[in-house]
Amino acid sequence: MKISLITPPRIAISPRDAVRIEGGVPHPGILCIAEFLLSHGIDTTILDLNVLPAKGSDNEIIDYLTKEKPEVVGLTALTCNYPHMVRIAGLVRRIARDIKIIVGGVHIALNHVDILNSSDAELFDFLVYGEGEQATLEIIRHLDGVKSLEKIRGICYKGCDGYIVKNPPVENMLRPPIIRKAWELLDIPKYANNGKGFGLSFNTMRGCYGHCNFCSEPLRWSGVQMMTAEDIVTQFRYLNDRFDPDYILIGDSNFNLSTERIKKFVELMESEDLSIPFIFGGRADKIWEQRELLPELRERGAFLIFIGGERMAEDDLSYIGKDLSPCLVEQAALAVHESGIGLETMFIFGLPFDTEESMKTQARLIQERIRPEIPSFASYTPIPGTPEYQRGVKYIRIHDLTYYTFNNSVCDTDFINRYQVDNIINGLWLNYWMRKDNRDNIMNHSNETTRMFCQIYYDNF
Repeated sequence: MKISLITPPRIAISPRDAVRIEGGVPHPGILCIAEFLLSHGIDTTILDLNVLPAKGSDNEIIDYLTKEKPEVVGLTALTCNYPHMVRIAGLVRRIARDIKIIVGGVHIALNHVDILNSSDAELFDFLVYGEGEQATLEIIRHLDGVKSLEKIRGICYKGCDGYIVKNPPVENMLRPPIIRKAWELLDIPKYANNGKGFGLSFNTMRGCYGHCNFCSEPLRWSGVQMMTAEDIVTQFRYLNDRFDPDYILIGDSNFNLSTERIKKFVELMESEDLSIPFIFGGRADKIWEQRELLPELRERGAFLIFIGGERMAEDDLSYIGKDLSPCLVEQAALAVHESGIGLETMFIFGLPFDTEESMKTQARLIQERIRPEIPSFASYTPIPGTPEYQRGVKYIRIHDLTYYTFNNSVCDTDFINRYQVDNIINGLWLNYWMRKDNRDNIMNHSNETTRMFCQIYYDNF
């Protein structure tokens, strides 16, 4: 049985979207599923609509399906590209109603029951609400007549009687695999010519111990599973030797969750004399705890660290359930700067109690205390299925999910409407990017790779 795994497009709607979305790297989750299926002998193809000329027009999708003739189509989606998932599933149904459609990803994990209660349900055969590898394989085995559907964990579907069936969740979460075969399913040159440098991405862990109200991670996973440091280095070496990318993006939110793993990773990279440019995201408290390792990480290729600072006020962080302090974020930022690694941060603007003055104050504090090379001024966006959605839904004014990229203001606050929020954020963000001292900070950065990468952002900007 043949399956085609399709990544729906993310379409830029606003200037902040354009800077963040254009270009891109292969979808790590799709690669994990493909690698697992290939290892079990399943005929698998991948179509990433983000690298096609028209970003997945109807004709591009129809041509692909006509050529490949899959018996199963697998789709993944964030909230912002769920509408494209629906569109693609509709095209599949139009082409061949006997093709089975499996859907998963963040939006499905958070909203699978609601989706099965909606008109979209007729488009999907199986919804995977947990990790996708084992579930997808077992669904294919079910379609081949060798696996009972009710025994497949982590899936949701409508039974013959029309009632929703939700099987129990996965018991033993898998750690991300080393990916080798799945890369060969991609049109790699298209990622090498995207205008932002040639980057490849993989995940080293699943899960998070945090409890941020706006985040999907605690809801999607039961616990945390991590690749070993040995496997991470093996994946680094494979990608570097096989494709020679400009950089590797570690897709985890908290790559540095385990200090012991970071120490072992540095030790192994050093023992093999490897220095491969890479980007990772990490928690501010762990960055501070591991500050003495930062120069060694730089020596092994780290040139940009992403930190979610979220807000510059203690009460605001408590409101969103972030168990950090602004002081700790500031200390972590200073440690990153002193190590010679570039810093990217995300801060949220437009919370329900925000005013123009409070947002200007936050931007000023970011400039004075954090000074990221790449600033992300995110719009408050209550994602359906998260705890924050129940609290924030009354402020939502845009219900078109394609706007839910965190780069478009979809909510009013208690004091100003969403148009004013968007204008204020865009103005503050533009001012940060255009300040001469911030540009000079990039041009004079001690890390050449950081300098070149951030300059590409400025050029795209």
